[in-house]
Amino acid sequence: MSLSLSATVLPRRLFARVAMSAHIKALESELGVPLFDRVGRNSVVNHAGQVLYQKAERLFSVADELKAAMNDLRGASMGRLSLGVSIAWEYHLPRAISMFKHEYPHVDLSTTVANSDRIERLALDRAIDIGFIGRPTPRSELVSEQLAADELMAVCGPKHTLAMAGDLSPGRLGGEAFVVRESGSAMRVATDDSLHRLGLDGYDSTELGSQEAIKQVVMSGWGIGIVSRQGSESEIRAGLLVALRVTNMVAPMPLYMVCHREKALTRTYAAFVDMLAADSASRSRPKMAANGVASRE
Repeated sequence: MSLSLSATVLPRRLFARVAMSAHIKALESELGVPLFDRVGRNSVVNHAGQVLYQKAERLFSVADELKAAMNDLRGASMGRLSLGVSIAWEYHLPRAISMFKHEYPHVDLSTTVANSDRIERLALDRAIDIGFIGRPTPRSELVSEQLAADELMAVCGPKHTLAMAGDLSPGRLGGEAFVVRESGSAMRVATDDSLHRLGLDGYDSTELGSQEAIKQVVMSGWGIGIVSRQGSESEIRAGLLVALRVTNMVAPMPLYMVCHREKALTRTYAAFVDMLAADSASRSRPKMAANGVASRE
């Protein structure tokens, strides 16, 4: 970390901690009871804090129900919809969003793009109405449902030494540098699982925060990229990327919708999910290619 970055970031983090501590102290003063117990250098939520959290959860649920009721009175054609989108979904949602906005132009729709960990936290905090992530959620406060699917694949640039190699055994990739997503993303978890099954644990990697960045680096000639198949088809057709045929590489990428378990569902919410499900189903239906071979959209 550079000195200039440290001088900017560290005071902000310190200020955030001080501000949070002040809020907690003010709340404890107003309620007349401590909410945390000091254990060494850490603070642990005590019984009073747990009771407050449970009661606050009920208030949030009531607020959600009130918001949903008001939105339903206006109908699906009005209202607001806040989406949290993981990068695993970036090639699946745009068409559904476009279709939805054409059908419901007066709905105020906003999106937040982040990795799956961050999207789950936003759903947990009720900061978004719906989240879209690349794995089922392990959090008991949230519910998830698979709506679409993709798969990961290995690609390289057209000038890479493996570009014309044909079928590749996993061992041929052992000395290669991989360009992958960052830790905390669902795509990274799926990447690690796939490469583990191929016996490529401890692989040399460069981590990047988006698939577009991975593709750009690989197209320039560096490394083997692990990317979404649906998100790379145009570059492969254009000859900018080469899909590597790696023996026994199977890397399914199921895609999930996630929301808070207590979240009240509005007509606007339901309309968007129905439209997305229909679009995902149309993508997965086989269609007949010019050579007579069934392929998927």
